[in-house]
Amino acid sequence: MSQAVVDKSAYGTSAIAQWGVADDQLSMGKKWLSFSVLFVFAIGCVFQYMMVPPILPQIGGAFGAGPSDFGMMMSVFAIVGIIVAYPATWIMQNVGVKMAVIVTAAVSAVGTAICLAAGDWTMMLVGRTLQGCSFGLIAVIGPNIIPRLIPLEKQGLGMGIYSMWFPVGQVIATFTVPLAYGAFGWTSAFWMSFVILAVTLAVFVVLFKLPCVPENLLAEKRAKAKTSKKRKIFFASALIVGFSFVGFELVFYAYNNFFATYAQMVMGMDVSVASNAVLIANLLTIPAGVITGILCDKTNRRKEILIAGYAVFAILFAFFAWSNTGNEAMSWTCAIILGIIPFSVIPVCTRCLVPVLCPEPKKCDWALTGMAVGTTLGGFGAGFFMNLAGATSWATAGMIFAVIPVATVIVLFFTKGDHGLMANESAGVSDIEQAAS
Repeated sequence: MSQAVVDKSAYGTSAIAQWGVADDQLSMGKKWLSFSVLFVFAIGCVFQYMMVPPILPQIGGAFGAGPSDFGMMMSVFAIVGIIVAYPATWIMQNVGVKMAVIVTAAVSAVGTAICLAAGDWTMMLVGRTLQGCSFGLIAVIGPNIIPRLIPLEKQGLGMGIYSMWFPVGQVIATFTVPLAYGAFGWTSAFWMSFVILAVTLAVFVVLFKLPCVPENLLAEKRAKAKTSKKRKIFFASALIVGFSFVGFELVFYAYNNFFATYAQMVMGMDVSVASNAVLIANLLTIPAGVITGILCDKTNRRKEILIAGYAVFAILFAFFAWSNTGNEAMSWTCAIILGIIPFSVIPVCTRCLVPVLCPEPKKCDWALTGMAVGTTLGGFGAGFFMNLAGATSWATAGMIFAVIPVATVIVLFFTKGDHGLMANESAGVSDIEQAAS
């Protein structure tokens, strides 16, 4: 009996691009195992990003840097994230998924080593810039892997879990870095980052596999087999949805970066209490994000849920979060609602709507890359919130920034929704699956 030749060309024609691609479609258990090791690696990259804020004054003091220099320590991540976003997609499409993650780890390792060996603030910023490059790479590569790995009908659950990479990494850094600093000094955070990188990369290399035919391409073939015509690709809508994420990140970073300052200056909260309000909001996104993903899969109403998330964001930001009332209960209520709804709903729905609108792998990559660009632009633009608050008031700045999610809602109304698109995705396509086995 002759054995069918497995076609893995969707990942690239070179041997290195096909490294880590299996000879079959993998069982769901193996797919979730690959997802898990990728998720853990990405969390380590977030730890690398967020390990600095808890000990930024101590790092600056070690090099004679003052508060005016601290902003650059974090902003280099946003700057280089924009620069590497589209090159990251090109790297993944040309050297393959697994090698692209290796490149990410190599850049991170070099940047961490420079930070540990730095003799002055300039060299520290050079190392931090390279760490920012690695974060920018995984911010693009990670989400782009999920549609290849997880079937579209389970995309909500997959993206719901993966979208928690940032809050999980942030929480781990917030809890562990101060303890490590107290015991071993500021360099301990960078050594922790290096160890986490080495361990998670080793596990990734050993365990990560991809199905021989990308799941999003397989879904497109299934739809064609059922309807006898090619599945329509809504690439323009997918691009708009991806780039609209900047409307979330601008407001999200404004809250995360400055609410603790507002809570101390206006509400009179203690430093730790003010920080806990932000921490609670981010902690709640972890279970809420998974629930949102499941809801997306069950209802196929990703667009409608996404719009609702932006609407809630706008209302809370404009009228309640910065209301200057002195009501601590209001602040805690806002933190809880923000974590449960917009902080979880918007990233999850955006990430799982794009692959449904545009299942063609390479086009989907470029649309999802818009999310990474939106993330870095949002992080940069959020800094102006403090300028607005200083020039006017916290409440006025909140209302002005709330215009951003309102505008995003209007834009999203004119994009294609996912309802009805998933009806054809579960059809069988035995010829494709047989060729993959």
